[in-house]
Amino acid sequence: MNVSKGFWNFGGLFYFYFIIWAIVLGFLPLWLEDVAGLNPSETGIVFSSMSLIALCYQPFLGIISDKLGFKKNLFWVVVILLMFMGPFFSFLYAPLLKANIVIGAIIGSVYLSAVFNGGVGVVESYIERVSRNNGFEYGRVRLFGSIAGATASLIGGVMFVKNPNSIFWFASGAAVFFSYLIIYG
Repeated sequence: MNVSKGFWNFGGLFYFYFIIWAIVLGFLPLWLEDVAGLNPSETGIVFSSMSLIALCYQPFLGIISDKLGFKKNLFWVVVILLMFMGPFFSFLYAPLLKANIVIGAIIGSVYLSAVFNGGVGVVESYIERVSRNNGFEYGRVRLFGSIAGATASLIGGVMFVKNPNSIFWFASGAAVFFSYLIIYG
C-alpha cells in the first residue's frame, strides 16, 4: 500500500468513526431527555447499563480482533451496525425506552456498546496494525479522530436544534463513507 494513500485512507476511517462517536454520544444525554422523555435517574440507568455491557464486550472483542489480524470481518460488523444508527434511534430505541426503561436500556446498551465501547478497540487496533505494517505513524493518523470531534460539535449542535433525530441519520450516512474507505482504501 502506498504510504500516502494509507495515511489518508486510515485517517479518513478515524475521522468518520469518531465523528459518528462524538455526534451520537455527545448529544445522547440531550436526546434521552428531550426526545425519549427520560428523567436524570433514568438517563443514569441507560449510561450505567452501557458501561456494564461494554465491560462484557471488551475481552471478547479484543481476543477476536487479535486473532483476525489484518482481516476486516469484525471491522465490518461495527460498520454495518453503524449504518443502522438512524433507524435504531428513530424507530426502535425511543419507543422501547418509553415502554420499559430497563428493557430499552439493555437493548440500547447492547447495540451502543458494541458500536462504540467495543468497536473503538476494533477500529484502533486494526488501524494501528496496518500503520506499522505500511510505514506510517499511527499517532498522526489518530489526529483525524480529534478533528472529527471538533467537527461533530460544530455541526451536531445545529442539527440537534433543527431535528434531534437528524444526528443519528447523519451517523448512518457517515457510516456509508466509512464503508467506502474500507472497501476502496
